[in-house]
Amino acid sequence: MKKYRSVSGGVDFRNSEKYLITLPCDFLLFTEGRLVSEMVDSSSRLSDLFASALSEASENYGRTAGKKASGADNKKTTGESKRFSGRYDYSKSFAEQIDDYNAGIFPHRDTLVVCRTPKVLRKVGLNDLPMTYSIGHLQTIIDGDVENHKFGVDLLKHLPEALEDPLAVIASKTQSETSLVVIFDYQYAGDNLIGAVAVDGFGLANGERIDSNAVTTVYSREDAISGLLKEAILEEQSGKIGVFYLKKSEAANLQQRAGVQFPRWLFRNNGFIHSIRDEKSPVNPKFQSFTESLQFKRFFGEWRDNPARASKVVDGKGIPKIASFYMNGDFSVLDSDQMGRNGGLGHFGKGFYFTTKSDFRSPEMKVFLNVRNPLIIDELSDRKRQDLYDYAINLAEKNGNENIRLNSNGEKVFYNPDSHEEYGYRNFRADELRQGHFSDVLSEGITQWARKNGYLPI
Repeated sequence: MKKYRSVSGGVDFRNSEKYLITLPCDFLLFTEGRLVSEMVDSSSRLSDLFASALSEASENYGRTAGKKASGADNKKTTGESKRFSGRYDYSKSFAEQIDDYNAGIFPHRDTLVVCRTPKVLRKVGLNDLPMTYSIGHLQTIIDGDVENHKFGVDLLKHLPEALEDPLAVIASKTQSETSLVVIFDYQYAGDNLIGAVAVDGFGLANGERIDSNAVTTVYSREDAISGLLKEAILEEQSGKIGVFYLKKSEAANLQQRAGVQFPRWLFRNNGFIHSIRDEKSPVNPKFQSFTESLQFKRFFGEWRDNPARASKVVDGKGIPKIASFYMNGDFSVLDSDQMGRNGGLGHFGKGFYFTTKSDFRSPEMKVFLNVRNPLIIDELSDRKRQDLYDYAINLAEKNGNENIRLNSNGEKVFYNPDSHEEYGYRNFRADELRQGHFSDVLSEGITQWARKNGYLPI
Protein backbone atom coordinates (compact mmCIF):
# COMPACT_ATOMS: atom_id res chain seq x y z
CA MET A 1 0.00 0.00 0.00
CA LYS A 2 1.38 3.36 -0.98
CA LYS A 3 1.55 6.04 1.66
CA TYR A 4 1.67 9.76 0.99
CA ARG A 5 3.11 11.97 3.63
CA SER A 6 1.04 14.91 4.75
CA VAL A 7 2.54 18.13 3.50
CA SER A 8 2.35 21.84 4.13
CA GLY A 9 0.89 23.58 1.18
CA GLY A 10 -2.19 25.35 -0.02
CA VAL A 11 -3.92 26.04 -3.26
CA ASP A 12 -3.93 29.26 -5.21
CA PHE A 13 -7.16 28.95 -7.17
CA ARG A 14 -8.12 31.02 -10.13
CA ASN A 15 -10.67 30.74 -12.90
CA SER A 16 -8.40 28.33 -14.73
CA GLU A 17 -7.65 24.65 -14.79
CA LYS A 18 -4.42 25.02 -12.83
CA TYR A 19 -4.48 24.32 -9.11
CA LEU A 20 -1.29 25.57 -7.52
CA ILE A 21 -0.42 24.67 -3.94
CA THR A 22 1.25 27.68 -2.35
CA LEU A 23 -0.51 28.17 0.96
CA PRO A 24 -0.63 26.06 4.14
CA CYS A 25 -3.77 23.97 4.26
CA ASP A 26 -5.33 20.89 5.79
CA PHE A 27 -6.14 18.23 3.27
CA LEU A 28 -6.57 14.55 2.63
CA LEU A 29 -5.42 12.71 -0.44
CA PHE A 30 -7.56 10.05 -2.09
CA THR A 31 -5.95 8.09 -4.89
CA GLU A 32 -8.19 5.94 -7.07
CA GLY A 33 -10.84 6.29 -4.42
CA ARG A 34 -8.63 5.16 -1.57
CA LEU A 35 -7.96 7.30 1.46
CA VAL A 36 -4.21 7.48 1.86
CA SER A 37 -3.15 10.46 3.93
CA GLU A 38 -4.34 13.29 6.13
CA MET A 39 -2.87 16.48 7.48
CA VAL A 40 -4.99 17.69 10.36
CA ASP A 41 -2.82 20.54 11.62
CA SER A 42 0.73 21.83 11.56
CA SER A 43 1.87 18.78 13.48
CA SER A 44 0.78 16.65 10.50
CA ARG A 45 -0.97 13.97 12.56
CA LEU A 46 -1.73 10.98 10.30
CA SER A 47 -5.10 9.31 10.60
CA ASP A 48 -6.09 5.81 9.55
CA LEU A 49 -5.41 4.86 5.96
CA PHE A 50 -8.64 2.93 5.92
CA ALA A 51 -11.63 3.11 8.18
CA SER A 52 -13.27 -0.23 8.75
CA ALA A 53 -16.98 -0.83 8.87
CA LEU A 54 -19.25 -2.27 11.56
CA SER A 55 -21.29 -5.15 10.14
CA GLU A 56 -24.10 -6.96 11.89
CA ALA A 57 -23.32 -9.95 14.05
CA SER A 58 -22.83 -13.35 12.45
CA GLU A 59 -25.25 -13.98 9.58
CA ASN A 60 -27.57 -11.00 10.14
CA TYR A 61 -26.16 -9.02 7.28
CA GLY A 62 -28.95 -6.55 6.51
CA ARG A 63 -28.78 -2.85 7.33
CA THR A 64 -31.96 -3.02 9.46
CA ALA A 65 -31.95 -0.53 12.29
CA GLY A 66 -31.67 -1.99 15.72
CA LYS A 67 -29.54 -5.00 14.79
CA LYS A 68 -26.76 -5.74 17.19
CA ALA A 69 -23.37 -4.29 16.31
CA SER A 70 -20.74 -6.92 15.77
CA GLY A 71 -18.17 -7.17 18.51
CA ALA A 72 -20.35 -5.54 21.14
CA ASP A 73 -22.23 -8.72 22.12
CA ASN A 74 -19.59 -11.42 21.74
CA LYS A 75 -20.06 -14.17 24.29
CA LYS A 76 -16.37 -14.96 24.10
CA THR A 77 -13.65 -12.68 22.81
CA THR A 78 -10.06 -13.63 22.24
CA GLY A 79 -7.75 -11.44 24.28
CA GLU A 80 -10.63 -9.97 26.31
CA SER A 81 -8.38 -9.55 29.34
CA LYS A 82 -5.91 -7.51 27.28
CA ARG A 83 -8.32 -4.77 26.21
CA PHE A 84 -6.74 -2.67 23.43
CA SER A 85 -6.34 1.07 23.95
CA GLY A 86 -5.06 3.79 21.64
CA ARG A 87 -5.49 4.18 17.87
CA TYR A 88 -5.18 1.12 15.68
CA ASP A 89 -3.09 1.12 12.50
CA TYR A 90 -5.43 0.05 9.71
CA SER A 91 -2.65 0.00 7.15
CA LYS A 92 -1.98 -3.52 8.44
CA SER A 93 -3.06 -6.42 6.24
CA PHE A 94 -6.20 -8.42 6.97
CA ALA A 95 -4.07 -11.36 8.12
CA GLU A 96 -2.13 -9.10 10.49
CA GLN A 97 -5.37 -7.75 11.94
CA ILE A 98 -6.56 -11.29 12.62
CA ASP A 99 -3.29 -12.03 14.40
CA ASP A 100 -3.64 -8.83 16.43
CA TYR A 101 -7.17 -9.80 17.40
CA ASN A 102 -5.92 -13.19 18.58
CA ALA A 103 -3.21 -11.41 20.57
CA GLY A 104 -5.73 -9.08 22.20
CA ILE A 105 -4.32 -5.95 20.54
CA PHE A 106 -7.24 -5.08 18.24
CA PRO A 107 -10.00 -2.58 19.21
CA HIS A 108 -12.76 -4.74 20.67
CA ARG A 109 -15.60 -2.67 19.18
CA ASP A 110 -14.09 -2.08 15.74
CA THR A 111 -14.27 -4.23 12.62
CA LEU A 112 -11.45 -5.57 10.48
CA VAL A 113 -10.51 -4.05 7.12
CA VAL A 114 -10.32 -6.79 4.52
CA CYS A 115 -9.21 -4.76 1.50
CA ARG A 116 -10.27 -2.06 -0.89
CA THR A 117 -13.41 -3.07 -2.80
CA PRO A 118 -11.89 -5.17 -5.63
CA LYS A 119 -12.16 -4.30 -9.31
CA VAL A 120 -14.65 -7.11 -10.03
CA LEU A 121 -17.11 -5.73 -7.48
CA ARG A 122 -16.51 -2.14 -8.56
CA LYS A 123 -17.30 -3.15 -12.15
CA VAL A 124 -20.67 -4.54 -11.08
CA GLY A 125 -21.49 -1.20 -9.47
CA LEU A 126 -20.26 -1.26 -5.88
CA ASN A 127 -18.78 1.96 -4.56
CA ASP A 128 -15.04 2.20 -4.00
CA LEU A 129 -15.16 1.76 -0.24
CA PRO A 130 -13.14 -0.38 2.16
CA MET A 131 -14.45 -3.91 2.64
CA THR A 132 -14.81 -4.96 6.24
CA TYR A 133 -15.47 -8.02 8.38
CA SER A 134 -16.90 -8.26 11.88
CA ILE A 135 -14.94 -9.52 14.87
CA GLY A 136 -18.09 -11.33 15.99
CA HIS A 137 -17.95 -13.51 12.90
CA LEU A 138 -14.17 -13.85 13.21
CA GLN A 139 -14.67 -15.25 16.71
CA THR A 140 -17.12 -17.79 15.29
CA ILE A 141 -14.44 -19.00 12.86
CA ILE A 142 -11.85 -19.13 15.66
CA ASP A 143 -14.19 -21.16 17.88
CA GLY A 144 -15.01 -23.53 15.03
CA ASP A 145 -18.13 -24.91 16.70
CA VAL A 146 -20.76 -23.64 14.23
CA GLU A 147 -21.70 -25.81 11.26
CA ASN A 148 -20.27 -24.56 7.92
CA HIS A 149 -17.91 -22.20 9.81
CA LYS A 150 -15.17 -24.69 10.66
CA PHE A 151 -12.68 -23.83 7.91
CA GLY A 152 -10.34 -21.95 10.26
CA VAL A 153 -8.52 -18.61 10.28
CA ASP A 154 -5.70 -19.75 7.99
CA LEU A 155 -8.18 -20.06 5.13
CA LEU A 156 -10.04 -16.93 6.23
CA LYS A 157 -6.82 -14.93 5.87
CA HIS A 158 -7.14 -15.47 2.09
CA LEU A 159 -10.39 -13.48 1.99
CA PRO A 160 -8.79 -10.49 0.17
CA GLU A 161 -7.57 -12.79 -2.63
CA ALA A 162 -10.91 -14.61 -2.71
CA LEU A 163 -12.77 -11.33 -3.20
CA GLU A 164 -10.30 -10.23 -5.86
CA ASP A 165 -10.97 -13.23 -8.10
CA PRO A 166 -14.38 -14.82 -7.34
CA LEU A 167 -16.16 -17.51 -9.31
CA ALA A 168 -19.46 -15.64 -9.32
CA VAL A 169 -21.35 -12.71 -7.89
CA ILE A 170 -25.09 -13.34 -7.62
CA ALA A 171 -28.20 -11.76 -6.16
CA SER A 172 -29.09 -12.57 -2.56
CA LYS A 173 -32.29 -14.54 -2.04
CA THR A 174 -32.80 -13.29 1.53
CA GLN A 175 -31.43 -9.72 1.47
CA SER A 176 -31.85 -8.83 -2.20
CA GLU A 177 -32.19 -5.07 -1.72
CA THR A 178 -29.07 -4.60 0.41
CA SER A 179 -26.68 -7.47 -0.29
CA LEU A 180 -24.88 -9.63 -2.82
CA VAL A 181 -23.59 -13.19 -2.54
CA VAL A 182 -20.03 -13.93 -3.69
CA ILE A 183 -19.04 -17.50 -4.51
CA PHE A 184 -15.30 -17.91 -3.90
CA ASP A 185 -12.79 -20.08 -5.71
CA TYR A 186 -11.78 -21.55 -2.35
CA GLN A 187 -13.03 -24.79 -0.85
CA TYR A 188 -13.17 -26.51 2.51
CA ALA A 189 -13.83 -30.26 2.67
CA GLY A 190 -14.93 -30.12 -0.98
CA ASP A 191 -17.47 -27.32 -0.44
CA ASN A 192 -17.04 -23.84 -1.89
CA LEU A 193 -16.85 -20.89 0.47
CA ILE A 194 -19.34 -18.10 -0.07
CA GLY A 195 -19.69 -14.65 1.41
CA ALA A 196 -22.49 -12.13 1.83
CA VAL A 197 -21.63 -8.49 1.15
CA ALA A 198 -23.81 -5.68 2.52
CA VAL A 199 -23.66 -2.94 -0.12
CA ASP A 200 -22.97 0.54 1.28
CA GLY A 201 -23.01 -0.70 4.84
CA PHE A 202 -21.54 1.10 7.83
CA GLY A 203 -19.16 0.52 10.69
CA LEU A 204 -16.61 1.78 13.21
CA ALA A 205 -12.92 2.45 12.97
CA ASN A 206 -11.21 3.55 16.16
CA GLY A 207 -14.70 4.26 17.45
CA GLU A 208 -15.72 6.44 14.51
CA ARG A 209 -18.60 5.49 12.22
CA ILE A 210 -17.79 5.12 8.53
CA ASP A 211 -19.28 3.55 5.39
CA SER A 212 -18.07 0.31 3.80
CA ASN A 213 -19.02 -2.72 1.76
CA ALA A 214 -19.23 -5.17 4.64
CA VAL A 215 -18.51 -8.87 4.33
CA THR A 216 -21.07 -9.92 6.89
CA THR A 217 -20.55 -13.68 6.74
CA VAL A 218 -18.26 -16.27 5.15
CA TYR A 219 -19.08 -19.97 5.31
CA SER A 220 -18.82 -23.19 3.34
CA ARG A 221 -21.84 -24.47 1.44
CA GLU A 222 -22.25 -27.81 -0.25
CA ASP A 223 -24.68 -26.54 -2.89
CA ALA A 224 -22.98 -23.21 -3.60
CA ILE A 225 -22.77 -24.15 -7.30
CA SER A 226 -25.46 -26.81 -7.71
CA GLY A 227 -27.97 -24.81 -5.66
CA LEU A 228 -27.30 -21.07 -5.37
CA LEU A 229 -25.63 -20.53 -8.76
CA LYS A 230 -28.09 -22.80 -10.55
CA GLU A 231 -31.04 -20.84 -9.14
CA ALA A 232 -29.40 -17.56 -10.19
CA ILE A 233 -28.92 -18.86 -13.76
CA LEU A 234 -32.57 -19.91 -13.91
CA GLU A 235 -33.52 -16.39 -12.81
CA GLU A 236 -31.55 -15.03 -15.76
CA GLN A 237 -33.29 -17.42 -18.13
CA SER A 238 -36.66 -16.15 -16.87
CA GLY A 239 -35.72 -12.52 -17.61
CA LYS A 240 -34.80 -11.49 -14.07
CA ILE A 241 -31.45 -10.41 -12.69
CA GLY A 242 -29.81 -13.26 -10.86
CA VAL A 243 -26.12 -13.13 -11.84
CA PHE A 244 -23.90 -10.06 -11.86
CA TYR A 245 -20.60 -11.75 -12.70
CA LEU A 246 -19.31 -15.16 -13.80
CA LYS A 247 -15.64 -16.07 -14.12
CA LYS A 248 -15.39 -16.80 -17.84
CA SER A 249 -12.37 -19.10 -17.60
CA GLU A 250 -14.34 -21.39 -15.26
CA ALA A 251 -17.54 -21.42 -17.35
CA ALA A 252 -17.34 -25.04 -18.48
CA ASN A 253 -16.59 -26.31 -14.97
CA LEU A 254 -19.31 -24.19 -13.36
CA GLN A 255 -21.87 -25.25 -15.98
CA GLN A 256 -21.13 -28.92 -15.38
CA ARG A 257 -21.36 -28.56 -11.61
CA ALA A 258 -24.51 -26.44 -11.75
CA GLY A 259 -26.23 -28.94 -14.06
CA VAL A 260 -27.84 -26.24 -16.15
CA GLN A 261 -27.06 -24.74 -19.56
CA PHE A 262 -25.47 -21.27 -19.39
CA PRO A 263 -26.85 -18.91 -22.04
CA ARG A 264 -24.06 -17.68 -24.34
CA TRP A 265 -24.97 -14.07 -23.83
CA LEU A 266 -23.82 -14.28 -20.21
CA PHE A 267 -20.23 -13.98 -21.43
CA ARG A 268 -20.58 -11.24 -24.02
CA ASN A 269 -18.83 -8.77 -21.71
CA ASN A 270 -16.15 -11.11 -20.38
CA GLY A 271 -18.43 -12.40 -17.66
CA PHE A 272 -19.71 -9.03 -16.44
CA ILE A 273 -23.46 -9.46 -16.90
CA HIS A 274 -25.26 -6.83 -14.85
CA SER A 275 -24.59 -3.83 -12.62
CA ILE A 276 -26.37 -3.33 -9.33
CA ARG A 277 -27.31 0.05 -10.83
CA ASP A 278 -29.26 -1.46 -13.74
CA GLU A 279 -32.93 -0.56 -13.82
CA LYS A 280 -34.13 -4.08 -12.95
CA SER A 281 -31.49 -4.74 -10.30
CA PRO A 282 -32.96 -5.74 -6.94
CA VAL A 283 -30.06 -4.04 -5.10
CA ASN A 284 -30.72 -0.53 -3.84
CA PRO A 285 -27.36 1.25 -3.29
CA LYS A 286 -27.30 4.01 -0.71
CA PHE A 287 -24.74 6.14 -2.57
CA GLN A 288 -24.19 7.11 -6.16
CA SER A 289 -20.49 7.58 -5.45
CA PHE A 290 -18.03 7.04 -2.61
CA THR A 291 -17.82 10.85 -2.41
CA GLU A 292 -21.14 10.62 -0.53
CA SER A 293 -19.64 8.41 2.17
CA LEU A 294 -19.17 9.57 5.74
CA GLN A 295 -15.40 9.39 5.67
CA PHE A 296 -15.13 11.35 2.43
CA LYS A 297 -17.44 14.10 3.70
CA ARG A 298 -15.44 14.35 6.93
CA PHE A 299 -12.41 15.13 4.82
CA PHE A 300 -13.95 17.16 2.00
CA GLY A 301 -16.89 18.72 3.83
CA GLU A 302 -20.63 18.39 3.22
CA TRP A 303 -20.22 19.35 -0.43
CA ARG A 304 -23.87 18.73 -1.27
CA ASP A 305 -25.70 20.02 1.83
CA ASN A 306 -23.30 22.74 2.99
CA PRO A 307 -20.98 23.70 0.10
CA ALA A 308 -20.02 27.01 1.71
CA ARG A 309 -18.08 25.09 4.37
CA ALA A 310 -16.73 22.38 2.06
CA SER A 311 -13.72 22.18 -0.20
CA LYS A 312 -13.92 24.41 -3.25
CA VAL A 313 -12.27 21.86 -5.56
CA VAL A 314 -15.51 21.04 -7.36
CA ASP A 315 -16.83 21.10 -10.90
CA GLY A 316 -19.48 23.42 -12.29
CA LYS A 317 -22.22 21.35 -10.64
CA GLY A 318 -20.57 21.44 -7.23
CA ILE A 319 -19.42 17.81 -7.41
CA PRO A 320 -15.95 16.96 -6.00
CA LYS A 321 -13.42 17.18 -8.77
CA ILE A 322 -10.38 14.98 -9.31
CA ALA A 323 -7.06 16.77 -9.63
CA SER A 324 -3.84 15.25 -10.95
CA PHE A 325 -0.31 15.54 -9.68
CA TYR A 326 2.12 14.78 -12.51
CA MET A 327 5.31 13.06 -11.49
CA ASN A 328 8.67 13.48 -13.21
CA GLY A 329 10.22 10.65 -11.27
CA ASP A 330 9.53 7.27 -9.76
CA PHE A 331 8.20 7.99 -6.27
CA SER A 332 5.10 7.44 -4.20
CA VAL A 333 5.54 9.99 -1.40
CA LEU A 334 4.68 13.68 -1.56
CA ASP A 335 7.50 15.05 0.57
CA SER A 336 7.89 18.81 0.98
CA ASP A 337 11.61 18.32 1.63
CA GLN A 338 12.01 17.02 -1.92
CA MET A 339 10.45 20.02 -3.67
CA GLY A 340 12.62 21.42 -6.43
CA ARG A 341 15.24 18.67 -6.36
CA ASN A 342 14.72 17.95 -10.05
CA GLY A 343 15.17 21.60 -10.93
CA GLY A 344 12.77 24.53 -10.71
CA LEU A 345 10.14 25.40 -8.16
CA GLY A 346 7.36 26.43 -10.55
CA HIS A 347 5.91 29.84 -11.29
CA PHE A 348 4.63 30.29 -7.76
CA GLY A 349 7.61 28.99 -5.92
CA LYS A 350 7.91 26.00 -3.62
CA GLY A 351 4.82 23.82 -3.54
CA PHE A 352 2.92 20.91 -5.05
CA TYR A 353 1.19 21.77 -8.32
CA PHE A 354 -2.06 20.11 -9.37
CA THR A 355 -4.19 20.33 -12.50
CA THR A 356 -7.44 18.93 -13.85
CA LYS A 357 -6.11 18.73 -17.38
CA SER A 358 -5.11 15.29 -18.64
CA ASP A 359 -1.62 14.61 -19.89
CA PHE A 360 -1.32 10.99 -20.90
CA ARG A 361 2.40 11.36 -21.49
CA SER A 362 3.19 11.68 -17.81
CA PRO A 363 2.55 9.40 -14.82
CA GLU A 364 0.02 10.96 -12.52
CA MET A 365 -1.39 10.70 -9.02
CA LYS A 366 -5.15 11.31 -9.00
CA VAL A 367 -6.42 13.01 -5.85
CA PHE A 368 -9.22 15.00 -4.29
CA LEU A 369 -8.06 18.15 -2.51
CA ASN A 370 -9.62 19.61 0.62
CA VAL A 371 -9.17 23.36 0.23
CA ARG A 372 -11.96 25.31 1.87
CA ASN A 373 -10.85 28.92 1.69
CA PRO A 374 -8.58 29.33 -1.32
CA LEU A 375 -7.06 32.58 -2.48
CA ILE A 376 -8.52 33.36 -5.91
CA ILE A 377 -6.71 36.48 -7.05
CA ASP A 378 -9.11 37.30 -9.89
CA GLU A 379 -12.08 37.26 -7.50
CA LEU A 380 -10.63 39.72 -4.97
CA SER A 381 -12.11 43.18 -4.72
CA ASP A 382 -10.08 45.97 -6.34
CA ARG A 383 -9.01 47.19 -2.91
CA LYS A 384 -7.85 43.78 -1.73
CA ARG A 385 -6.09 42.98 -4.98
CA GLN A 386 -4.23 46.30 -4.85
CA ASP A 387 -3.32 45.67 -1.22
CA LEU A 388 -2.01 42.20 -2.11
CA TYR A 389 0.02 43.54 -5.04
CA ASP A 390 1.55 46.32 -2.96
CA TYR A 391 2.47 43.93 -0.17
CA ALA A 392 4.06 41.42 -2.53
CA ILE A 393 6.10 43.84 -4.60
CA ASN A 394 7.24 45.81 -1.53
CA LEU A 395 8.46 42.57 0.04
CA ALA A 396 10.33 41.67 -3.15
CA GLU A 397 12.04 45.07 -3.06
CA LYS A 398 12.83 44.72 0.65
CA ASN A 399 14.39 41.33 -0.03
CA GLY A 400 16.82 42.90 -2.46
CA ASN A 401 15.28 42.41 -5.88
CA GLU A 402 17.12 44.97 -8.00
CA ASN A 403 14.55 44.93 -10.80
CA ILE A 404 11.79 46.64 -8.81
CA ARG A 405 11.45 50.24 -9.93
CA LEU A 406 8.98 53.07 -10.46
CA ASN A 407 7.38 53.44 -13.88
CA SER A 408 6.40 56.72 -15.50
CA ASN A 409 3.16 56.81 -13.46
CA GLY A 410 5.00 56.40 -10.19
CA GLU A 411 3.85 52.80 -9.74
CA LYS A 412 6.21 50.10 -8.51
CA VAL A 413 6.72 47.52 -11.22
CA PHE A 414 8.99 44.61 -12.02
CA TYR A 415 11.37 45.17 -14.91
CA ASN A 416 12.39 42.05 -16.83
CA PRO A 417 15.91 42.65 -18.13
CA ASP A 418 15.61 39.82 -20.66
CA SER A 419 12.39 40.93 -22.37
CA HIS A 420 12.76 44.63 -21.41
CA GLU A 421 9.11 44.53 -20.33
CA GLU A 422 7.56 46.04 -17.23
CA TYR A 423 4.98 44.13 -15.20
CA GLY A 424 2.80 45.97 -12.72
CA TYR A 425 -0.64 45.94 -11.15
CA ARG A 426 -2.38 45.79 -14.54
CA ASN A 427 -0.63 42.45 -15.12
CA PHE A 428 -1.58 41.11 -11.72
CA ARG A 429 -4.08 38.55 -13.06
CA ALA A 430 -4.25 34.79 -13.11
CA ASP A 431 -3.47 34.37 -16.80
CA GLU A 432 -0.31 36.49 -16.65
CA LEU A 433 0.87 35.02 -13.38
CA ARG A 434 0.37 31.56 -14.83
CA GLN A 435 2.70 32.45 -17.68
CA GLY A 436 5.41 33.16 -15.14
CA HIS A 437 6.09 36.76 -16.09
CA PHE A 438 6.71 37.77 -12.50
CA SER A 439 4.97 35.19 -10.33
CA ASP A 440 8.29 33.98 -8.91
CA VAL A 441 9.08 37.55 -7.83
CA LEU A 442 5.77 37.94 -5.98
CA SER A 443 5.19 34.38 -4.71
CA GLU A 444 6.63 34.92 -1.22
CA GLY A 445 4.61 38.08 -0.70
CA ILE A 446 1.43 36.45 -2.00
CA THR A 447 1.87 33.59 0.45
CA GLN A 448 2.54 35.86 3.43
CA TRP A 449 -0.36 38.16 2.61
CA ALA A 450 -2.72 35.19 2.27
CA ARG A 451 -1.71 33.89 5.68
CA LYS A 452 -2.14 37.27 7.30
CA ASN A 453 -5.60 37.68 5.77
CA GLY A 454 -7.06 34.34 6.73
CA TYR A 455 -6.86 32.46 3.45
CA LEU A 456 -6.52 29.09 5.13
CA PRO A 457 -8.83 26.07 5.08
CA ILE A 458 -11.51 25.79 7.72
